[in-house]
Amino acid sequence: MTAYVVRVEGVFLLRGCSSDELHSIGERVMSELLTLEGGAHRLTDSGVWTDSEQMLLGLEMSAPTSDDVDLLPELAIESAMRTALHAADVGTPEWRRRAVSRDEVEEPDLLSA
Repeated sequence: MTAYVVRVEGVFLLRGCSSDELHSIGERVMSELLTLEGGAHRLTDSGVWTDSEQMLLGLEMSAPTSDDVDLLPELAIESAMRTALHAADVGTPEWRRRAVSRDEVEEPDLLSA
């Protein structure tokens, strides 16, 4: 059985906050993403980074799937990202589709775990 991993990455410009606030937001978003890992879509590999010079917040998350065209894992990841941002009091009025990669993996056990 062929297995795939869907990875969604997003970068957000946060205006109107200090460097310390940006890093605090990043920590809160990461905490929420970790809370949201698992579940029906087996969300995993959450990551958050901040760039205080450009006031950027980056998020990434993955989910396994057995289908290279299944959109449910991608939508579940995007939903989790928005939920985490909102939990950290970051609005998403300009939300648009994020960078998505879909890679074939050699570990079919990934889907049965």
